[in-house]
Amino acid sequence: MRNVADFLLRNWPLKLGAAVLATVLYGGVVLSETTRTWSPQVPIEIINPPRDAAVLTALRPVTRIEYRAPIDVASRLTSGSFRAFVDLSGVRPEVGGEPVSVPVQLESVDDGVQITDYGPKTVDVQVDPVVTRELTVRVDSGQIPEGLDVGPAQADPPTVALRGASTRIASVTTATARVAVDASALNVDQEVDVVPLDGAGTLVTGVDVTPPRVRVRIEVARQISTATLPVAPQLSGEIDQGYQLGHVTVEPLTVVVSGEAPAVEQLSSVPTAPIELGGRTGTIELAVELAPPPEVTVNGSESVKITLEIVPAPGSRTYETGLTLVGARPDLTYALSTPSVLVKLAGTVPVLDAIDASEVGALVDVTGLGPGRRELAVRVDAPAGVEVGAVAPETIIVDIVALPQEPSLPLPTDSPSPSP
Repeated sequence: MRNVADFLLRNWPLKLGAAVLATVLYGGVVLSETTRTWSPQVPIEIINPPRDAAVLTALRPVTRIEYRAPIDVASRLTSGSFRAFVDLSGVRPEVGGEPVSVPVQLESVDDGVQITDYGPKTVDVQVDPVVTRELTVRVDSGQIPEGLDVGPAQADPPTVALRGASTRIASVTTATARVAVDASALNVDQEVDVVPLDGAGTLVTGVDVTPPRVRVRIEVARQISTATLPVAPQLSGEIDQGYQLGHVTVEPLTVVVSGEAPAVEQLSSVPTAPIELGGRTGTIELAVELAPPPEVTVNGSESVKITLEIVPAPGSRTYETGLTLVGARPDLTYALSTPSVLVKLAGTVPVLDAIDASEVGALVDVTGLGPGRRELAVRVDAPAGVEVGAVAPETIIVDIVALPQEPSLPLPTDSPSPSP
């Protein structure tokens, strides 16, 4: 026993110091391996999202992390020391589908940190297909100042394309362009943003609008008058020789215009831009711009469809032509009361211009007629494409006389021979 006591008491200060040092070192190791709790706000990233799909859920962040780390490592941790994410590669987007639960993965960017637990471990995610929808732009001019009248708002372009998650697109009721009408009665002519709104007039986020801005025009005046007026085609130029203007049709026949009352009240019709007629023939269909006065606006389409018919003009020509006898006999002579007649032909000018006078002939038929005075009709055969309008005179007097026959000579007779 004495030997044991001597051993324990020998160099006891050194042994005591070693024991204290060992205790301190052991405590540091144990303390460094103790599980710690961190309460940061680590946002959750989305990786591998489905193609042509949108995530509708706002993911809540990781708010609790339990970990082990040496003291020096733990002392320098921040929210950026961790990365949280969800992998959506296995999620299938469905229109109006229910949220699906996906696991949250958490990583430490420092190798000295061992994550033991965290929360949340899962999050609910709603993934919606991305769709496109076209809407007509609705112009919201707000409260109109008292004493002003405004014409119909016109947006250019009149429609926009909306693209986004199908649920969000379905909730959009209007693509609205907001403008303000000034009390000074100045016309509105400006580019404004187009915003997608739901039925309550609230902005629907996450929807792309193409184009994002449109040009809005509104006629503003202290008194606005509206009228329905006929369209008046404005024809210019000379129609080619031998042709004339036939039917002219307009579609639509009338248009609605608006503007300040004095300007509208002076109009009896809405003119078109000039339509050149020279060099045109046949049936022509044209889209022609309307040309109202500058202070008057056409509501709706600013062009009309006009159909023109440029047809050959009717005319007549008078020809003097000699008479030809039909059926004359060689043993008779024929005396005509006139050697020629006037023939009037009617038809279109281009056809009449192409007729040669030698093609016009007048005939008198004396077939089978013997000597005597006859009143006979004059017959005219008209060339193709024209009609006989008149013949002057329509009848002539023909005196038919038989040719005199040559007298026959007497035959010689035999006389008695004189006697010797």
